[in-house]
Amino acid sequence: MNCHRSVHQPRLGRLTPIEFEAIMTETANQAA
Repeated sequence: MNCHRSVHQPRLGRLTPIEFEAIMTETANQAA
């Protein structure tokens, strides 16, 4: 377990690049 990683990115550490990209896209769409 990486303490630093879990502190900075508690969720992103478990996500695959595809899931990460999908979430970022959804967040961008909601913000816009």
